[in-house]
Amino acid sequence: MTTEALLSYVHLAAIFTLIVFVSSEAALCRSEWLNAQVVERLVTMDRIYGIAALAVLVTGVLRITLGVKGAGWYAGNWLLWLKVALFAAAALMTIAPTRQFLR
Repeated sequence: MTTEALLSYVHLAAIFTLIVFVSSEAALCRSEWLNAQVVERLVTMDRIYGIAALAVLVTGVLRITLGVKGAGWYAGNWLLWLKVALFAAAALMTIAPTRQFLR
C-alpha cells in the first residue's frame, strides 16, 4: 500500500511539473521577449519538461505493473488508453519544435 501511495505521489508531482514547465515555455515564447537569455532559459525549461514527461511515463508504467490494481485492471480501461494516446500525441507534437529550437 505504501508503494502505491508513493508512486501515486511521484506520478502526480511529475504531471504538475510537466504542466508548470510547458506553461512557462508558452509564456516565454513571445516575439518581443526573445533574446539570448530567454532562449537559454527556454532550453533549460525544455529539458526539465522532457525529464518531467519521462517521469510521468515511467511512474505511470510502474503504477500499472507494481500497483494494487494490477495490469489486468488497467488493460481493459478505455480511459487509460485515451490518456496514453493523448500523451503520445502531445509528445509527438513537441518533437519537431524542440529539434528546430535546439539547433
